[in-house]
Amino acid sequence: MSIMFLFWSWNITESVQAPTQCQATDQREATLTAALEHEDYFGAKELASLRDLFQARVYLGHNSGLRHPSMSPYIFGTRQGCDIIDLEQTLPLLHQALNITGHIVYRGGMVLFLSRQMQVLPWVERLAREVGEYAHCRSWQRGE
Repeated sequence: MSIMFLFWSWNITESVQAPTQCQATDQREATLTAALEHEDYFGAKELASLRDLFQARVYLGHNSGLRHPSMSPYIFGTRQGCDIIDLEQTLPLLHQALNITGHIVYRGGMVLFLSRQMQVLPWVERLAREVGEYAHCRSWQRGE
């Protein structure tokens, strides 16, 4: 079913056909597909640099005794019992994670911010509220 709009202008009548629901859906799908074809559609690579990660001290890991064996390839070394994370491996993976998160949000998906650290709880909850997403930063209450 198509809808016709008539525009009157000084004795001239133009007939313009409005896009149908199917055409609008096809256009949206084309846009979503085009977004997936770009390596960095949302500019995630501009959000963080190696210098930014270093200045934020992201390289500091946990005690080396707490390391999971699957993390070993991403460890640069150990100093005074603390793992040093290899930022050169971390940065491309961070960009990839940011890009995937961008695609999820772009398609109307939900993001859940999680943190169990009491020191950052207010910031995580505030950030989730500001961007219209959800946060879970407190311990689970056991059922009976």
